[in-house]
Amino acid sequence: MKLRVRDPLVYWAHRGLAAMGTMRPTSLEEIRREGFRRVLVAATTAMGDAVLCAPLLDSLRAARPDLFLGFWVSEAAAPLFRDQRGIDALHVYRGKYRRVREALRSLRHAHYDLALVANANDPDVIPLLWWSGCRRIVRRPQRDTIYRFLVANPEMLHARHTSGHAVERNLEFCDLLNVSRGAARLRLDASPDAAARAAARMAEIPRPWWVLHPGASRREKLWGTDRFAALARRILRRAPGTVLLTGSPSEMKLCARIQQAVGWSPRIWNLAGRLELDELAAMLPQASLFVSGDTGLFHVAVAMGGKTVTLFAPWDAGSGPEINGPIQDLERHVVLRPPRNGAPISEISPETVYAACRPFLIRESKSFASRGESKALEEGAKGERARG
Repeated sequence: MKLRVRDPLVYWAHRGLAAMGTMRPTSLEEIRREGFRRVLVAATTAMGDAVLCAPLLDSLRAARPDLFLGFWVSEAAAPLFRDQRGIDALHVYRGKYRRVREALRSLRHAHYDLALVANANDPDVIPLLWWSGCRRIVRRPQRDTIYRFLVANPEMLHARHTSGHAVERNLEFCDLLNVSRGAARLRLDASPDAAARAAARMAEIPRPWWVLHPGASRREKLWGTDRFAALARRILRRAPGTVLLTGSPSEMKLCARIQQAVGWSPRIWNLAGRLELDELAAMLPQASLFVSGDTGLFHVAVAMGGKTVTLFAPWDAGSGPEINGPIQDLERHVVLRPPRNGAPISEISPETVYAACRPFLIRESKSFASRGESKALEEGAKGERARG
């Protein structure tokens, strides 16, 4: 059965059960009064959405050490959270209606008495929570859902787009539950195993590392092969070390095209598909700079304490850096964007991105360059100025 047929059938079946009184959500006041001991946070959409829930997880753990705390994330994001402090159970979302029985078994086994839905794919996640036995569901304020009749706070759901930073909006769950907020700060831990594997894979690559991550989940976020190649050439002329092109296995060809456009050099490596996600995350704090579009790995870099230059091209009110941009250590992060929402990301020129990268290049180069390399850097900079 096609999803466009299945979705309305699932929705109207639940709507009918609710109209008959079979499905009655618990109110927010009842949840506050009765308390909770086993809490699931759901962020089953993109990897970045899951990372932006980290402060909420940390807040719940700090305020309520007694809680059994679960996290439900997409299959792509799951490797990042397998060894995170404070998470008692990790559940994997395989995709819309995929392996539903497995998902129900996993959730039922944990016996959750409260679910906090931060980001989720309707129309399957909220019904899955309900049929797993968790009848107390709170949706993140502002983020509407067609299943508002199954959540405890329907009066708070009124907008297609969220206003205010996503981290702050996620922390509003604490306010709703009368739980103390923690810091609005992203944190991810690199497991010792992932760090060891990353170190072994990266041992032969000269530092400093300048990471370019050209891929993205949406076409609007793709800056383009030629632009990344132009930026890589400038970095190689100006700084010592190695340019690393990163991405998933499906992005290997994209990174290969950039490498080819730059021209053969032992100082540019295509690592797309060669590092597991947890290995890549463990490597990022050691990189001198991470350049990308607004993509999940950007949020990982922020959470791991890396330094970033990020290209945003907002297409609506909910996709700008004021919603999803860096929220901490702002001196380590630069955000670039076209002058207006809806403008293409191509309006951000390689010259503009290089200018944003340059202070990082100069600062890091001084730490790594020997006297002979420093002279070469000065000559490279003079040649670059001469070329305009």
